[in-house]
Amino acid sequence: MPTAASAGGAAPAARIVLRPFANPFALGFLGLAGATIVLSGQEIGWIPDHEWLQVAIIILVSAPVLQLISCVFGFLGRDPVAATGMGLLAVSWAAIGVVHALSVPHGRSPALGTFLLLAAAGLSLSAAMAGRTKVLPAMVMGLSALRFFTTALYEVLGGSDLKLAAAAVGCLLTVVAVYGAVAMELEGLEHRAVLPTLRRGRGAAALEPDLAEQIRFVAAEPGVRNQL
Repeated sequence: MPTAASAGGAAPAARIVLRPFANPFALGFLGLAGATIVLSGQEIGWIPDHEWLQVAIIILVSAPVLQLISCVFGFLGRDPVAATGMGLLAVSWAAIGVVHALSVPHGRSPALGTFLLLAAAGLSLSAAMAGRTKVLPAMVMGLSALRFFTTALYEVLGGSDLKLAAAAVGCLLTVVAVYGAVAMELEGLEHRAVLPTLRRGRGAAALEPDLAEQIRFVAAEPGVRNQL
């Protein structure tokens, strides 16, 4: 906000406007669940090979779009875990969808596998950071990292065992992501933890209606301070 002089010619004062909005994790988690379950279905075999392209399209129109929205609102909400984690998930699923669409059924891509190894490392860091305050998002990020790691190994090395392992992790990730979406949605509606979200430290304090405590560190946030 512009700086305005206070009454009586005193030192200038700055006003910071905060805009409430919904928790973006639920939207991103549902996009994640949709993408990973259809990919797992094809890896396991309950989705037939002739629907290979349909799987790629579902991945492209679900996860990247929803997670990109979550990423943007993560930055606006000054939550680095939501911003970085969801952004990395969005790009990773977009890469999976595009490569899937351009590949033959059951084809492998070492190039995609190499990228997913990097994505898994980045998500592991996000999970470690989230675990300090929000354990449930940390679990989703950690399982996503494991999902990408096992998928990367299959893309690079091949083998039915690795494919089934990736599918199994994907199914588990679907369950945890859907639970996370429901828990975060209920928390946003009730302004309290209805289902366990395993918040702790500053994550638990974020639900306390103490405005002074909530904005205590705003002046040090990127976008408010004079340098990033």
